[in-house]
Amino acid sequence: MEAVGAAIAIFMTIVLLWGKKEEYGGRFVLMAMGFLGMGILDGFHAASTAGQGFVLLRSAAGLTGSVWFSLIWLPGLASRNADWKGLSTWIVAVGSLLFGLWTMSARWTLPVMVQEGRFTTPAMTINLIAGVLFVVSSVRFIVDFHRSGRHEIFLFAGMALLLSAAQFSFPFSAPWDITWWSWHVLRLSAYVLVLGFAVFERKEAEDEIRKLNRDLQRRAAELEASYRDMESFSYSASHDLRSPLIKIHALSRILLKDYADRLDDNGGQLLNRIQDNAKKMEQLISDLLAFSRVSTKEIQKSEINMEELTREVFEELKPSVRNRSVHFMMKGLPSAFGDRSMMRQVFANLLSNAIKFTRPKETAVIEVGGTREGEETVYFVKDNGVGFDMEHADKLFTIFRRLHSQEEFEGTGAGLVIIKRIIEKHGGRVWAEGKPADGAKFCFALPRIDDSHESSSAPGETDSPQ
Repeated sequence: MEAVGAAIAIFMTIVLLWGKKEEYGGRFVLMAMGFLGMGILDGFHAASTAGQGFVLLRSAAGLTGSVWFSLIWLPGLASRNADWKGLSTWIVAVGSLLFGLWTMSARWTLPVMVQEGRFTTPAMTINLIAGVLFVVSSVRFIVDFHRSGRHEIFLFAGMALLLSAAQFSFPFSAPWDITWWSWHVLRLSAYVLVLGFAVFERKEAEDEIRKLNRDLQRRAAELEASYRDMESFSYSASHDLRSPLIKIHALSRILLKDYADRLDDNGGQLLNRIQDNAKKMEQLISDLLAFSRVSTKEIQKSEINMEELTREVFEELKPSVRNRSVHFMMKGLPSAFGDRSMMRQVFANLLSNAIKFTRPKETAVIEVGGTREGEETVYFVKDNGVGFDMEHADKLFTIFRRLHSQEEFEGTGAGLVIIKRIIEKHGGRVWAEGKPADGAKFCFALPRIDDSHESSSAPGETDSPQ
């Protein structure tokens, strides 16, 4: 019976220290220290034979538990102990083990606890003090139960009262008669009662899981509703918003063509500005729709030959540099694992930007490369264009934010934002480096695929003077 009580006490120590959140003002930690001391000393008590050590260990176990339990009246100590619970655990565990080993191995040094079959005054005093302290702690539990209504605290109050009764009856018991069994039954009843705390813990955990599942389902429904709203917006933007713009553009063109002789110079300029702004608005809507599609599109992953993909994109862009001198270099790009159409859009946007921002250069130099770095594969597109100031680098990946005026370079600024969204959807990251008038380098990193999936491709360099 002693061994069962010791096992339950150690189990409750674990529940209170690691199965419970830091709550109840740190008092659970103080109670855990009491259970730990009682569990270890009761374990030695169970392993000892009747005699001085047997009585001393049982008395010491009760006194240790009652002292720690009574400390719950001190809120300041309770909160500090919650912060020092690791150190407190070691002190109580080591102290209890050393006391138990001393009691078991050096019996001749023990104080006299039993004399002529009766408990001595020190033994009586220790157990009566322990009983009183358990009563004191039970009062605190009852007060806290009335304040909080928490049933597990009420269980601890009942446990403390049963342990106090066991301590009061132990000094008056005689081996193997009814009084001997009474304190055993009282002590085990207290431990069995407190096991109800573990039941409440499990119920609380199940309730918390159910609550989290309900929250998760609610959030999933909200996300699904948001997705439907986004699709609805995309449809509206592509039809309801574009249609008036197309009409404005068409009507202004008709006015310029058929009524030019009736318009003065100022009227013609105003109509041209209307057409230009209608085109810009249509482009903004197109870019917004592209960003929306990227955000909602599902990724279809497969192995991608990045060198082959980059060549295809550059070949498609060649007509835009027909009258320019462009030196295009590609240095061994490792394969990637992702959505091919999305990666195609990434390189199309990066290479288009490189071509656009190298326009002032007599000879444009565009370099594409990649390296493996740890758990990532890093790709880059570098150019010798106008560059940018790193102080404003955070604006690059913000939708519709531009570092250059519309008069200098056309565009809406959505291309890099789309790139960032695509790379983040693949679990990667994107960044940029640059210097005014000294070019820019845009990099993105993707999670590295296994070497077994890597396709071997020899590094190459392509010159494309136009």
